[in-house]
Amino acid sequence: MKRITIGNYETTELKTFGYVYLSSFGALWLFIEPLGAFSIAPKYLSNLGLIGYLGLFVVAFILSIFLCRIWENLIFFKQDLITLKIESSLEGVNYLVKAPANMLIFDFSHLFIDRLEKGKASKKVKLLRRGNSPVLNMKRDGEKIELDDNITLKEANLLESDVFFITGRPIKPDNTPRFQVSSDFK
Repeated sequence: MKRITIGNYETTELKTFGYVYLSSFGALWLFIEPLGAFSIAPKYLSNLGLIGYLGLFVVAFILSIFLCRIWENLIFFKQDLITLKIESSLEGVNYLVKAPANMLIFDFSHLFIDRLEKGKASKKVKLLRRGNSPVLNMKRDGEKIELDDNITLKEANLLESDVFFITGRPIKPDNTPRFQVSSDFK
């Protein structure tokens, strides 16, 4: 049984990353500078020169990436998560999927199918997805129930004993006119 987590991660904005980078650089500088000033490691720090400064920039950059990823994960996993058991007939694998409780079922089914497209059965998933929209279904007491796409996972009143699977619903073509040609040109 594969365990995966699905959700929309909040990505760090460039402005926030800049603040984290400057803070990391400043903290590293405040740690290294007193070492040289108080003769704790003067011969090592005085010989670093340009390479030392470039190293400080690189280390601060790597530290900033690491801190931003930790922050994103803290924000994501602070949410209320629901665990679903999903059967995949395409791969022959069962999944234990964690997802935010406030996620729409429509979004969940699309994100799960996107995840399957990156796996072993990517060709099968792409073929089945052509002309079909993924729909989350539930097996409860031997009965198949198609879940409404417009409600959240929490609103669906899911039980731990429920088993889920995804089917495809044919996409109905939208035949409404996209533009109108006027007959009276002036």
